[in-house]
Amino acid sequence: MFNNSQQIKIGFVPSYRGEWGSIPLWCVQMRKEALAVLNKIVGIEVVVPQPCVEDNQVVDPVIGYSPDGAVGNLDQGDAVAEFFPARR
Repeated sequence: MFNNSQQIKIGFVPSYRGEWGSIPLWCVQMRKEALAVLNKIVGIEVVVPQPCVEDNQVVDPVIGYSPDGAVGNLDQGDAVAEFFPARR
């Protein structure tokens, strides 16, 4: 049984099909709305890739950066997959 002192980590990978450039604005909004709902759930920590503030196109598996905080191709997916285990 789950009690309030337990914290569960959930990996969330916003994704879209595409190779280059920023994700469509509707995808940005869906990511934002999904995170708002997930962050309201007591007892979970959401692990999600983030966009780099200095350069939105940066992919960094150590920090967890991906363009627009989402995954649009295999290289970005590989980087995010490498990021998640480090957040255990």
